[in-house]
Amino acid sequence: MKTDAAPLKALSLASRNAPGWMAACRGAALGLAFLAILNLLEPFVYSNDLVRNWLTDLRPLTPQLSLAAFTMFATSLLLFSMRPALPAPVMLVLLSLLVVFIAFCGRDLWLVSQHMQEPARTTALMAPLTKVMWLIVVGTGVVTGNSERTRGHSSGIAIFLCAVLSVFGYCIATVQSGRLADTLPDSAVPVILALNSTVSPEQTSGLSISAVDKQATALMLSKHGQLLVISGKSGDESERSLLSRLILPGLNAAATQIAIDTDSTTFDASLRYADRLPQLQQDRRIIIVVGNELELAQIRVLASRCRLVAIVVPVESAAENPKSGMLVLTEAVQLLKAMLTPAIEFAKKTANSNTPSPLPAE
Repeated sequence: MKTDAAPLKALSLASRNAPGWMAACRGAALGLAFLAILNLLEPFVYSNDLVRNWLTDLRPLTPQLSLAAFTMFATSLLLFSMRPALPAPVMLVLLSLLVVFIAFCGRDLWLVSQHMQEPARTTALMAPLTKVMWLIVVGTGVVTGNSERTRGHSSGIAIFLCAVLSVFGYCIATVQSGRLADTLPDSAVPVILALNSTVSPEQTSGLSISAVDKQATALMLSKHGQLLVISGKSGDESERSLLSRLILPGLNAAATQIAIDTDSTTFDASLRYADRLPQLQQDRRIIIVVGNELELAQIRVLASRCRLVAIVVPVESAAENPKSGMLVLTEAVQLLKAMLTPAIEFAKKTANSNTPSPLPAE
């Protein structure tokens, strides 16, 4: 009796599991799609363009082209993570976008390797190398998604875990690679901002060592700026008097002014305060002093949302302090929270817009 071999073969292929590396590729694509979606929310929440995004610098592309590229990129990545065997048009679009992003990340690699010296070059290469490897893993899965050997059911748990590890690994690499201080400009900038360097409410005997370090670094950089802003938690008049006695003797009053922001409790609030200063309305350059070099990546993300041209530097004593693995993980979590902020703000705006207004009283 003649058997129908083709349907039996198709049935056997459908019942088997796909290779484990295909789940890793789909998980990497899901994580990359998540990051692309967060980037897409930036223009809607903060009115930023996507030319300079978290993945790479897309110049000379225009903001419109960058937005179109990210929209198609996120959509096709989501489709691949749900169904690896993509239709030919979608597969070609995704492969083309992967090549584009690999090319721009490769440009970042080349610029770092050509213009930086060891050991800073090794540190700076961590983030672009991670991005290139991430894109190559996704591209491998896209190319082989239609193969007979990769067909089958992938574990949903494995895909989700790979996506989480991909996003968190990206955050760790960004924190580690971003801990290099920016080069100070040749000309004076309008504002120097010392983040969260006032007396905290828990302290009663004066400034903390971290606050003193930030203020000392800001004083040394005062010749590069016209206004020095000391930002931190709220305090009273005695705190303001203490800060003035510590800082004013080290300033050249004819060249540098001082302002104390005692109302900002977070980095984001301090940067928004600086954004409203009249000195930054024309020239958007600002030098930001932070207490830990691992915070530099987070501060750059927050400053870009205020459209500030940030030159971020850690305190002078930061290089002498050993950076534990737990501190790196903590800063990676803080960076992830900063990246999730546009999604949270977008959800709040959507919920508020959908809330029905109260009926007028009759």
